[in-house]
Amino acid sequence: MFMLAIVLAALLFGGGHLPAAHAADLLGTPLLIARIVLLNAVVGVACDGPFWKYGLEHAMLAHFCADLVLHVALPPTGTA
Repeated sequence: MFMLAIVLAALLFGGGHLPAAHAADLLGTPLLIARIVLLNAVVGVACDGPFWKYGLEHAMLAHFCADLVLHVALPPTGTA
């Protein structure tokens, strides 16, 4: 039951990034929408583990660290 809740929460987390993608004119095809949701859902699953075990602060820290790696440490590629 917990794994189902984690997967559903991760999909909602991924869907929560669609307004930002829409604002940046990144929404085009259904495949691109699925890519945005699923890639963000992967991060959601990674953040839900610490949330389940340690609490909200650890999940927020995991999200922050993922953002640092994806947006700061890796060179920008110009793709969504």
